[in-house]
Amino acid sequence: MIYIVSFDRAAAPPSEEIPVQGRLALHSTRRVSGPHSKDAARVARNFVSTYGQDRFEWLISGFTQLKSLSKMSTEINVSRERMSQWRMAFGVLYTGYEVDPSVYKILLSKKAK
Repeated sequence: MIYIVSFDRAAAPPSEEIPVQGRLALHSTRRVSGPHSKDAARVARNFVSTYGQDRFEWLISGFTQLKSLSKMSTEINVSRERMSQWRMAFGVLYTGYEVDPSVYKILLSKKAK
């Protein structure tokens, strides 16, 4: 089952979920990967001891700005896979699709009938 979640407070409260059958989701926010606190801290400490605090700040900044893993990996001479592993260890990546408020209101009106 796919859920539609609205982040538009004017259209609906953020906790409201509408089940949708089928392959097409009008809005989907999913957790792609996630940190495990103790493991994340251990990996972060290892990264800092190997590459330094400045490079760690650069890395986290690159992840939060969604910079290319390929370009970042080239700069510190590691594989793209290693960059992906660090990104998954240090945080959570979210993806989503925001439904236009006018479309969401039509969807809600169909549900009320």
